[in-house]
Amino acid sequence: SIKLLKNKVKKFYVPLGLGNHLTKWGINNNNIVEMNWNENSVYKEINIHCLPSRHFSGRGLFNRNSTLWASWAIISRYGKIYFSGDSGYGKHFKEIGNKYGPFDLTLIDSGQYNKAWQHSHMFPKESVQAAIDLKADFYMSIHWGAFVLSMHHWTEPVEKAKFYADQKKQKIITPQIGQIIKFNQLNTTNTNAWWK
Repeated sequence: SIKLLKNKVKKFYVPLGLGNHLTKWGINNNNIVEMNWNENSVYKEINIHCLPSRHFSGRGLFNRNSTLWASWAIISRYGKIYFSGDSGYGKHFKEIGNKYGPFDLTLIDSGQYNKAWQHSHMFPKESVQAAIDLKADFYMSIHWGAFVLSMHHWTEPVEKAKFYADQKKQKIITPQIGQIIKFNQLNTTNTNAWWK
């Protein structure tokens, strides 16, 4: 994905340690900003905050936790977005909501879960609670429609997220994969069960 995007993106904001990977994939080092938790950077009046997450890093036997994992708050005069990245549920959501919220839109990890991964991925019920903790106006379930890593049915995460969001009166949007959304259209974004 990075190789396909590299000529379309001006700046890459990544957690500590990931810059080397991007450099290997052909990204100019001047276009990479590595950040630690609770650091922020400004790009064209957009504040980018690197924030805590509950996960791990590493894909091999010998590189466990060799880079940082993170969530992100993107704040501009147009609005506030929170992106959870991969994360288990934890107190960091309420802390982030209190400090940076309320958010216009939260994109929260809601798929590829099972009990063995409860510290690194959320069940949909936890994702909805995270949206509430973050003081989200709108919540969007992510991390469920592209890769199959768990035993649940493909549509289970979004269906359960919608069920729990409706139950808790948390506004949820369920755009089709690839659909473009604008802030001023959040109230009218398609919430049909298109996946059926």
